[in-house]
Amino acid sequence: MSQTVPRRLDRVLALIRENTLKAAELNFTDTIGLTASGLAVEAGLDRTNVSKELNRLYRQGLVIKCQGKPTLFLHRAALASLFPQAFFPGTIPCTGRLSDYLASQNTNDAQARQPADSLEAVIGSNGSMKQAVRQAKAAMLYPPRGIHTLITGSAGIGKLRFAKTMYEYAKQHGHLAPEGKFIVLNCQDHSGSQQLLMAQLFGYGKNYLPGAEKGRYGLIEQAKGGILCLNGVQKLSPKVQELLATLIEKNTFCRMGESAVVREGETTIIATTTEPADSPSIERFVRNMPMLIALPNLSDRGPREILEHLALFISRESRCIKLPFCIHRDVLSCLLQAPYPGQIGELKGCVKGICSLAYLEYMTDGHASSTIEIGYRHLPLSVTGISLTHNEKYAQTGKLLSSLRSDYLTFSPEDPPELSLSPNAPDDDPRSGPEFPLSTEPLQITDVGSYINRCVDRIRSVQSISMERLRASFPPALCQAVDHALENAPRYKHALENPRLYYGFLLHLHNALRRQGGNPTVSPDQTGHIRRTNPQEYGLALKLQSELSESGLTSLPDSELGFIAMYLYLSINWTAEHNVEFITVFHGEGVSSGTAAFLNGAVRLPLVHGINCGPETSLGQVLEQATAIAQSVDCTAGLLIFTDMAPFTDLHHHLTQLTGIRAELISGASMPLMLRLVEKSASEHASLIALMSEAPGAEPETRSLSGTVTTSFLNRIIHEILSPSLTFLNPGKAADTLLHVLNKTLADLSLSYSDEIALKFIFHTAHMLERVIKGEPLNYPRLKTFINQHSALMSVLERRLVYAEEVFGVPIPASEKAYITEIFIPFVEDGR
Repeated sequence: MSQTVPRRLDRVLALIRENTLKAAELNFTDTIGLTASGLAVEAGLDRTNVSKELNRLYRQGLVIKCQGKPTLFLHRAALASLFPQAFFPGTIPCTGRLSDYLASQNTNDAQARQPADSLEAVIGSNGSMKQAVRQAKAAMLYPPRGIHTLITGSAGIGKLRFAKTMYEYAKQHGHLAPEGKFIVLNCQDHSGSQQLLMAQLFGYGKNYLPGAEKGRYGLIEQAKGGILCLNGVQKLSPKVQELLATLIEKNTFCRMGESAVVREGETTIIATTTEPADSPSIERFVRNMPMLIALPNLSDRGPREILEHLALFISRESRCIKLPFCIHRDVLSCLLQAPYPGQIGELKGCVKGICSLAYLEYMTDGHASSTIEIGYRHLPLSVTGISLTHNEKYAQTGKLLSSLRSDYLTFSPEDPPELSLSPNAPDDDPRSGPEFPLSTEPLQITDVGSYINRCVDRIRSVQSISMERLRASFPPALCQAVDHALENAPRYKHALENPRLYYGFLLHLHNALRRQGGNPTVSPDQTGHIRRTNPQEYGLALKLQSELSESGLTSLPDSELGFIAMYLYLSINWTAEHNVEFITVFHGEGVSSGTAAFLNGAVRLPLVHGINCGPETSLGQVLEQATAIAQSVDCTAGLLIFTDMAPFTDLHHHLTQLTGIRAELISGASMPLMLRLVEKSASEHASLIALMSEAPGAEPETRSLSGTVTTSFLNRIIHEILSPSLTFLNPGKAADTLLHVLNKTLADLSLSYSDEIALKFIFHTAHMLERVIKGEPLNYPRLKTFINQHSALMSVLERRLVYAEEVFGVPIPASEKAYITEIFIPFVEDGR
């Protein structure tokens, strides 16, 4: 029996190859032999058995599935030989001519590797719209044809556009009928005539309307296999809402005048409304609505997302008039801070008005330039009339625009609306970081640590930069003065060997020398206190001041000495070993905070953070507080949660998935146990695994994103050996991501999990990602030959590695994928 399946599998695969080559010769006009039924006839096999083998070949990456009616199966290696310049995903969402699709593929097109995901392209899909996009995907992909959805949001926020995007997403993924339409009913247009509206919506039978000699389909039947969008559903009468509620609840309806004939609803409804879902005006309609999606207001979406909308709208105007626009960052700042009560619709109209005024000026001024410049003069009063107060929004906008690589953004007709900005300093000039934050008050000692973190964060996007390149970015005399001042202070010299700390130190000194006469960094009283409590660091600051003076640079003000002393002191702590942090979550007023205070007092370190759970506290509040704690403290060594009961016993998994921080939980821990674990973290820098081993019956586990639990052996290896060897990646996030990729790959290859393959894959791939981030990928000798020899296996890995590429935001080159493929070759061969 074990030999029969491979022979049948090989026979089906050979037929697919033969028919793929034959169909290609005919320009894919004859595809009968590429369907499951056609293959069953040719092979003389039962269609069910052929379908099983096709699914097995698909999982192994040997064939490609072309969606449609009927589904076609193509031989991957045969296609590769026919189209050597093309990349083929495992599934082709082909709704047109197959020949047109295949001819259009090209490996030089980065978008050909992944079909465009319309929902992923929604602005804010990884920010304020993340939950809405997630819900939309779930609604559209749920078998058999999606589920009914209500979209709520303010007028002008883009509800109808979002509904159309959901439709496009469902069509792309083959979850709607090929002929399924997107039909919109504007409910406001029919609110005056309930009878006509019901007839249009549900259809009607013979003689229902005067002069109607025969029945007629309604919009529900016209949208069969597709989506019916009810725009402004709050305008429907209670009677119509009641009938629609029956359709949603029972999936049945009757044409008007045909109450005896019950028809099945074969369309998915997406309704939109400006009313909240709990509004009495639509209460009955939404009572059984499976999915409720709330779109956030533009004012809640942050300056970056508004900037992306501006870029999109200006690009559209550029394509419309076939001329480029450019806009200065200061003009953008005004647009980003202006209120838009009409939401996205108002922003879009504002951009069109601005562009029209700029275009008029361009035309009347005789085309002095080939680019139309948008200036203050083109802005409406609603933008220029607002007060630019120094509030949080002002600060966020300034921080965002400071990362622009140029003073101007240019949008051309032929280019996509991309933003030339990065979240951190540009890679090619470390000195482009921000000046020391301006303030009317001297900096407090407690602010120094956060300032150091801001300094070192500025070069996270240039982590491959060398110390030599950093030094070359600053005056040589400044670097030499720092070297001389620290030459007899090995502890501090070693701390500043960290490129981030070194950059932050030089950046502050560079700015301080240019900021002569400004506000003092640290107040005189604070400076005197630092001089008494940190004499060694203050002495080094004095020596540095002397070195800078002797080097011919501007004299360093005395007001900077206290800050420099504290920077040196905190740099030692910053580079020291990290402690595991703790959260206590216990029921009862003040129990958690009281426990945390006692434990922190015992070890004299603020390692424990309490979340009180009173009678009125909700789970959502606890999750919000826990997430805020995890994101605000240094959890490099991990996070351990103490709790007493549900619903908090899965809190560690929630935090790990949400933040990427390695978290564990102990339920029902006694005070002596908690004290012992906190002391071990404080005094011994004990690892999270070591602490968990102290808890009775608490075997540490790692859940990958796919939900698979690894062994404690692999767990220890990952967090005790992999963690110290990584420079840029978060070890917990890297391990979880790569375990997810590994488990999916093993399932595709029908291989069993083992620690051996997990260790090889995770360690190699994690360090590969670091090479790619640094821009130093490895070359692979005779790469094309290797790809041809192992095309099926490499295709499986390419498909699964897309997840890692998306998580870490880097494309993995084919040469590195070849090395990863080598890991699996012996296991695949042994499995055969």
